Amino acid sequence: GRVNSGRFSEIKLGDWIKFVANENPALFVYCKVTERNIYPNFRSMLEREGVERCLPNVKTIEQAEALYLSFPGYRDRVAKYGAVAFRIEKDKNQVI
Repeated sequence: GRVNSGRFSEIKLGDWIKFVANENPALFVYCKVTERNIYPNFRSMLEREGVERCLPNVKTIEQAEALYLSFPGYRDRVAKYGAVAFRIEKDKNQVI
């Protein structure tokens, strides 16, 4: 999930997103957006989407919400713009 502002508010169904490895920009994967859901806040998003899907290494909604809100500016921005969650599928033709 992300704050539903800036470039994240412009992503729509069918768009392709390129994910690049920080440690090696030559490693990347393309994923297609198959679902896009808007929520008033991160808690609503986590309740509906599930903590495991959003943050696989986090155990509880409270921990997950705290993590999202720990990013600079996220608390104010999510209150203003809401949260967005994307479902994605890896390009089946791409070998990584």
